[in-house]
Amino acid sequence: MKTLFQKLIKENKLAHGYLFFGPDFKKQQEFSSWLVDSVNGGPPQGPRDIRFDVLEIVPIGESIGIEKVREIKNFLWQKPIQSSKRTVVIKWANYLTPEAQNAILKVAEEPPSHALIILLVKDHTNLIPTLVSRFQKIYLGGENNENVPLSIKKYVNDFLKGSPIQRKNIIKEILEQEGALDGFIRVLMIELNRDPKKNWKILKELLYRWTMINQYNVNKRLQLEAFAKILDYRF
Repeated sequence: MKTLFQKLIKENKLAHGYLFFGPDFKKQQEFSSWLVDSVNGGPPQGPRDIRFDVLEIVPIGESIGIEKVREIKNFLWQKPIQSSKRTVVIKWANYLTPEAQNAILKVAEEPPSHALIILLVKDHTNLIPTLVSRFQKIYLGGENNENVPLSIKKYVNDFLKGSPIQRKNIIKEILEQEGALDGFIRVLMIELNRDPKKNWKILKELLYRWTMINQYNVNKRLQLEAFAKILDYRF
């Protein structure tokens, strides 16, 4: 992921806005901090190293209101002082009020050429769809598969490359094995996350189905089969 963004920075091909999402908010903060440092020539050199071209927005209480968006707009329309970009990072973007989201949307529709807006959120379905559509979506997860059995890894590989019938059979076999589903989903997320920019819609659907399974009394097989259908349009 870092290699991809380093190339974009070097070639001056960064998008005007990115939406980092996924269950591991710490991972999003770490990556956004790295991206900000990379755009600004490296990390701060000390407490007196002021970032004139970076603005971080965090919730005040339970919301991020319209007054913060006015601050963002005023900040972005000024020319960069130290960097090629003026960067705004909105942490916990799900706290943006509906009014603030619509205001951010207007900024994202016609941003200054030097603007870079980064939204961090666990679940971007809490944001209005028109706002989400203006940003490149990147899934960031903190999973690893070091302790997952090889049999589960094979299931995932066959699931991603198999036919619809093969996927149904794999779902059936996974559900018949006690405790196998968690590892299967985790490895599946890891594999899809190898290209999060390309697979973000699939990851979004997987997260949605996994949330349904964990939080509600739903049929696991039907949820997984519904997810599997989206793969027919990708693989």
